[in-house]
Amino acid sequence: MFEVKASVNGYEVVHTGEIHAVECPIDFTVAGLKFRVAFKDDSSNTASRYVSEIVDQMMILNLYNFNNSLGEGVLEPLVIASTNGRNIAITFYVFSMKGPAGTGRRFTYAFLLGEPQNG
Repeated sequence: MFEVKASVNGYEVVHTGEIHAVECPIDFTVAGLKFRVAFKDDSSNTASRYVSEIVDQMMILNLYNFNNSLGEGVLEPLVIASTNGRNIAITFYVFSMKGPAGTGRRFTYAFLLGEPQNG
């Protein structure tokens, strides 16, 4: 067996995956950090957007109006934390599908580790 490593835009790709979820958030633990991706609808502002917040020592990335069946996401590294002088970032893409049980989502993601910071 041989080792495969990948990098993109100066970030080391440390984990990638795809999760299917219907009407529920997605929880991760990243380098000891509790991290949640939550899907929300906002009829007063229909633009797709993300807003992060910290609640009970958990970082929550709220994805508002990510309801596009053709998909939408953040493809530039979005820094969510740092560890040992290196940024932890995520990129993701969401495909949404309406169904009898609610809105189902295919969440494709990559966790990235940045270069060591000087100082």
